[in-house]
Amino acid sequence: MLDGVGGIAGTGRMVHGKHRVGFLLLEMICAVASTTDVTTELRVSLTTTSLEGKPLKSDGRD
Repeated sequence: MLDGVGGIAGTGRMVHGKHRVGFLLLEMICAVASTTDVTTELRVSLTTTSLEGKPLKSDGRD
């Protein structure tokens, strides 16, 4: 993660991504706080749709 954030330049020095596991949607945001520190925020929420917006099956698969 640190390598990915270290390659970002400018005022919006952050990376973000989404991943879904079953009915859980994980959203992660990493931003450069200083030359040695990275701030990371992880949001976990329930979802009934895939990352593409399609409804999930009853077992959480798309």
